[in-house]
Amino acid sequence: EDVYGYLQREKLQVSYSIIFKNVEDNYVDRIEELYKKQLEKILNEKFDKEQIQAIINKNNFIIKEETNKVSSPKGVTYAVRSLRNWLYNENPFDIFDYDYFISLLQNNLKENKYEDIACKYLLNNTQKSIVILRASNNKELEDDLTEYQASLNNDAIKEIIEETNQLIKWQNIVDKKTDLEKIKSIDAKKVNLKRPYKETVFEVIDSINYAHYDIETNDILYSKFLFDVTSFDKEQLQYASLISYLLFNINNKNQTELEVSKEIDFNLGDINSSMNILKNDKTNNIQIKFIISAKNLLEKINKLSDILVSNTLETDFSNKQNIYNICLELKLMLENRFKNASHSFISKRIASYNSLQNKILEYISGYDFYKFIENIVENFDDIFDELKGKLENTVINIFNKNNLLVNIVGNEKIYENSRIHIKKYVNKIPSNDFISTNSIKFIPKENNYSEAFYFDTLVQYVGLGYDIDEYSGSLLVLRHILNYDYLWNNIRVKGGAYGAGITINKYGEVRFWSYRDPNLTKTLENYFNISDYIKNIKLNDTELNKYIIGTLNTFDQLMSPVEKATISLNNRLTDSDVNLFDRLVNEIKNTKVSDLVNKAKLFDKKENNSYKCVVGSKEIIEKNRKLFSVVKELK
Repeated sequence: EDVYGYLQREKLQVSYSIIFKNVEDNYVDRIEELYKKQLEKILNEKFDKEQIQAIINKNNFIIKEETNKVSSPKGVTYAVRSLRNWLYNENPFDIFDYDYFISLLQNNLKENKYEDIACKYLLNNTQKSIVILRASNNKELEDDLTEYQASLNNDAIKEIIEETNQLIKWQNIVDKKTDLEKIKSIDAKKVNLKRPYKETVFEVIDSINYAHYDIETNDILYSKFLFDVTSFDKEQLQYASLISYLLFNINNKNQTELEVSKEIDFNLGDINSSMNILKNDKTNNIQIKFIISAKNLLEKINKLSDILVSNTLETDFSNKQNIYNICLELKLMLENRFKNASHSFISKRIASYNSLQNKILEYISGYDFYKFIENIVENFDDIFDELKGKLENTVINIFNKNNLLVNIVGNEKIYENSRIHIKKYVNKIPSNDFISTNSIKFIPKENNYSEAFYFDTLVQYVGLGYDIDEYSGSLLVLRHILNYDYLWNNIRVKGGAYGAGITINKYGEVRFWSYRDPNLTKTLENYFNISDYIKNIKLNDTELNKYIIGTLNTFDQLMSPVEKATISLNNRLTDSDVNLFDRLVNEIKNTKVSDLVNKAKLFDKKENNSYKCVVGSKEIIEKNRKLFSVVKELK
């Protein structure tokens, strides 16, 4: 169903891995033969030089953009990268000679070396291994465990019991005060944090709505084209979401899929489409945006305009096989997301039970969207003509000049120069008076509603959610304590889960989750007993100060120019309180133990006043079926 490759460069012997996923049984033993046959065919036909040049250009852009990437400390990133050479007695600074690497790539292209490289290291390389993972059933595992148990004598069993008891004893040991005091920290009151982003300037120029965030970006233009689709009904939103995956990945009326890809990589750092849902903090009204995001060197701004015209206004949905492949890939991606990040899945699913904003998110990216895509894939041949018509109509309704906001991130020079070319694109967008015939009717789930999803797994992901009427700095300190003390110790250390956590957003939405959890009911009990823990919080000044420092850390994150601009733009579009950041920081720094204890009532008596969602094994879920309103299989 899927194939991908990746390079591992951290070791002295670099390795390249190719992964074939969900291979049919009759092809498993022939996979190397089929792979080599296809690679030989490609090498005989030679690589596309234009495509290679486009890839080199894109890597050159990535290097240029390096100065804007500050989401993680650069010193740490560079230190780790230098180890690729340093560990093996090579010059650690050579790894940063990007001009040399780019010239090497260009020289390989000029001298037609890439076919020889592929032949040597991929086709004829004898230093390889083939690993096949085949699914087994639980019966085989049970038989293995039964056989192992039968092989143990009484002394061996007693030893296992003793080791388990010692582990439980260790799990309940409280750290010594003298040991904790060895961990140094600064006085939280002396931490000086200010809002890390500024205001976005909104203005209308030549009848185009602009939102400009003025910041240095190393001569890189970051742009977003936000088309309002709030008036769309559920079906239109789901087709719009599918279109966000199709655009820039399919052919248009004048170019093949490959030509589109080459032109983008040759001229831009990236371009993609997505959807976002915004909730107004004052009115609770919802805005839904279809967003085109692009980044490119300023000198390529004219090419950005051409690419936008070709791929948003001259779309072509007639390539049946291409669209099917993307839909199938999307289906697999969603399945992987649900099963490999089930803690995120359950949190978002719970949020959709009583929130219009989050229900719409389910329609366009969650389980509801998955069922929409699954239906398309399973009935593709029968419904393709209808699908094509729906996509064509939806594109017309999305790209509407009347509903457009252009967001530019860069200094004044970039802003001024980019508007000339952006105007050329915007003036080609039609102005439509589209009115939806339907509106999304949202009915919250009944109180205590719960869902369970099962698939072939041995662990659970246990979610619980409810709303509270508060959002404050002291509440965020409490969240930090719950994450790193109560939930960590009770669900991870004692319960055996790989992880657990609580999130609380500014709308008062509380969500608990556990990750790869052997338990279900025990974890729910821990969630419900949380108010008892809060009532009995006892911290001295040093302990409280450390928790406050940890909470402030989440407000002191490194942000790239785009990240700052995105927060600023979203705050403006949602009418967020511009003083919220400073207010929360001040409240966090002045939190008292009594403030924390008084929060216990917010979490009390939630057994019959909350929502639950669990992903786990069929056996455990069936055993606890009475807990759930609905049980479904994740295929």
